[in-house]
Amino acid sequence: MNLNQWRDVLTKKQLEDAARCMSIDCEDCSVYCVNTIEVTRRAARTALAYRDMLERLEWINNNHCPICQQCKTNGHAPTCKLTALLKGNKAEETRGIVMLIETKPGYWECENCGESFECEPQKDKYNYCPCCGVKLDEYVSYVTDTKE
Repeated sequence: MNLNQWRDVLTKKQLEDAARCMSIDCEDCSVYCVNTIEVTRRAARTALAYRDMLERLEWINNNHCPICQQCKTNGHAPTCKLTALLKGNKAEETRGIVMLIETKPGYWECENCGESFECEPQKDKYNYCPCCGVKLDEYVSYVTDTKE
């Protein structure tokens, strides 16, 4: 996630207010919630950004878990809250590989939702589609480098 995308995530106070909010356009919280779809998308992008950070921190120095203190070679403790959070649900575990496909130079399409966007996924470290939020497993390019 690049710096500009981090500006679009919700703050901790906004997330707490959104979790407590009981009505649209309540004027009692820090979340501007007239457009609930946009609030949902921002909350999802925030959650995905936090998840990406947790995945990066799962094994400190590729050696041990900061929560259960187990070595990577032994795996997480059965009661580890980090692994429970990162594990997700069975549907995500059994899904097929999802690719981000380069259709023309600098333009990529998510195999899951079909949305196209301009990016450099390896440079920007895209692990999730910014449109539908699905975890991306592979980058595939159908662009040939033709110099005329």
